[in-house]
Amino acid sequence: ISMSDDEQKKYICDMAVLWRRILLRPSVWVAIITVIAYWDERALNGGLVYDDGGSLKNNVVVSGAVPLWEVVKRDFWGTLLSEPASHKSFRPITTLSFRINWILAGDDPTKHTFGFHLVNLVLHGIVTFLVTEVSSLVLISDIMSQFITGCIFGLHPVHVEAVTNITSRGELLMSVFFLLGVWSYVTHVDHHHYNNKHSRALYAYVIPWLCMTLSVFCKEQGATTLVTAVLLDFVAHHGSV
Repeated sequence: ISMSDDEQKKYICDMAVLWRRILLRPSVWVAIITVIAYWDERALNGGLVYDDGGSLKNNVVVSGAVPLWEVVKRDFWGTLLSEPASHKSFRPITTLSFRINWILAGDDPTKHTFGFHLVNLVLHGIVTFLVTEVSSLVLISDIMSQFITGCIFGLHPVHVEAVTNITSRGELLMSVFFLLGVWSYVTHVDHHHYNNKHSRALYAYVIPWLCMTLSVFCKEQGATTLVTAVLLDFVAHHGSV
């Protein structure tokens, strides 16, 4: 589709404004800094440690020893939920993400772990981005405070295990859906800014519930999504309290 000179100029100006808005967001830079800080060749190629054997190598769903659909019948460690010895931790989304990594890793996935670690690192960058975005709902117009909040979260040593230990991907996936649900609720619940009631219902109620469900299917703590959304909404509208 050809454009006139005026249309081309308008398009270029619109794209320039868009990129300027993106590059001025502290969440973007915090995410980049976090990924760079955690990028370590030895860590990204580290072998299976701690619980990785149970959640990956010995998990019959991840290794492909049983049909993929059995993910809905087995716990996070591959044991049938109906068995007394089952851990009862139902995290199918996390398990399916491991299965995809396992397939892409090739002949010996236990030795080619780069893909597993890379996904964890990217997820941590996304979580850090979302944490910074959510902080802006409270720290309104305070760019530096948002940036500092994001850096404290993304670079804090307490998250090393969640990022570097493959099994801990459940926390990362849970956090992604958790934060998406919270952000969707808080930014759309105020009807004064959204005249379309159907759009508001979708983003303020349907999507948060969906995100909470997906979050729970990654790790059980995702059940706190809606509670957090309501608390954050209260803080945002009652700052003096």
